[in-house]
Amino acid sequence: MQDAARRLGVELIKQYGWQEQADLKVRVQIPGSWFGGQLTADEKRVLYWAQAKGCSEAHKFPKHGARREQTCSAIQFICESDVIDDAAHAGFWMPLLDWNRYRHETYKENRDAELLYIRMSGEAAANAAPAPAAPAVSAKAAIYSEFKIIETGSHTQTGKDGSTKVVKCEYLKCLKPPASARARRTSSR
Repeated sequence: MQDAARRLGVELIKQYGWQEQADLKVRVQIPGSWFGGQLTADEKRVLYWAQAKGCSEAHKFPKHGARREQTCSAIQFICESDVIDDAAHAGFWMPLLDWNRYRHETYKENRDAELLYIRMSGEAAANAAPAPAAPAVSAKAAIYSEFKIIETGSHTQTGKDGSTKVVKCEYLKCLKPPASARARRTSSR
């Protein structure tokens, strides 16, 4: 089947179950264009990191534009950039087929990065080498996807009572240019 798909120029996208996606809190990149009219033209060109947070076997999606009303398996997700702005953000719902397509696009160049989100069958797990420990996810993880550490250092803080203490600090550089720079870059094309 894979050979036939290759000859036809079609990519096969593996389908993962909705419950597994939510349980493993799978992370994928979703293009801003998926969010529709809620974003500016520049924001629609950006890929946003999203993490599964819930699921439903039968979620009802209302009619929207050319898309017909449908009830299907769905993933509830939250965008990491939304959590930074509003920790209580409710998130979004997406049909499982679309979620699996974005998952495929996110990891097709680096399938090893996806192994964290794949459950192995009992037999496969017994034959597999022990998996490396999953990286600890810290509260800072979301911010480090937007910024790069340039330098670490320390500075002295003085309290109200006059006491001083040395505090570690990190100097960060934003990985994305300011919105005005993005607009100039895209308009010059």
